[in-house]
Amino acid sequence: MRRLIGKFFILPLAALFAVISCLSLSLQASDNSAASNTGNISGRVLDAGTKKPSAGTVVVALESQPGDGNIVNATSPDGNGHFSFTQVKPGNYALVITGVDASKKSYTPVLVTGKGIAPGANLGTIALKSSGSAAANLDVPVQSNKPITVTLTVNQKVGDYSVTLPWADGTPTFDTAAQKECSGAGACSHYRLQVPASQMLTATFDGTALRYSPKPLATRYSVVANAYTQNGARPTCDSHASAPLEVQQAGGAQPSAIVFSGCE
Repeated sequence: MRRLIGKFFILPLAALFAVISCLSLSLQASDNSAASNTGNISGRVLDAGTKKPSAGTVVVALESQPGDGNIVNATSPDGNGHFSFTQVKPGNYALVITGVDASKKSYTPVLVTGKGIAPGANLGTIALKSSGSAAANLDVPVQSNKPITVTLTVNQKVGDYSVTLPWADGTPTFDTAAQKECSGAGACSHYRLQVPASQMLTATFDGTALRYSPKPLATRYSVVANAYTQNGARPTCDSHASAPLEVQQAGGAQPSAIVFSGCE
């Protein structure tokens, strides 16, 4: 009886070991296959005036394409102007490059699109031109029925694309607080955003070379806000977007207040 029982258990265990081994090999092959499909997207950013890496601050954002404006990753060029996004998943992407030069003047933002922007792409050299003007300021009022944490982003509609503009100071996240100038009960805050003072230059990358559009495109921005609990644990409100507004080089128009109600 013990011998039969022994054989009864040995066979299933051997079969189970074989199944686990095959499954492990299959998962490993799947992981290796997924990893082999990823790649780098790289390039170099130079100051068009000096022909050298920028002495100011530059941010390169990798965004999903077509034009939903979501930033997948962001980085800054190294001391030689080189940037690289590693282990990028298969797909087509867009690049948005912005920043300020050594004199704190805004660079003309560059939007690079094209089916050539995929894992393995090297975009070569991208030259940034100074706009000659300081960044424009947007005074964004945010109101809520209770104190919340708010993250603001600035979006721009460019042709068929919606892009998120990164800025050198990082994503502005702040807490609203009760203030006397608030209308009614609740919490509010005014946050001053800096956005590029010049129009956006567009370029396409076909996998071989960059081709710039002859004229910059008109600059229209919209401000998007996401609200979270005070400790930032999880989103508690839907995103809100103000109406698109023109940003002039001499300053910016003030959008209407972004109001959150019913936040948990």
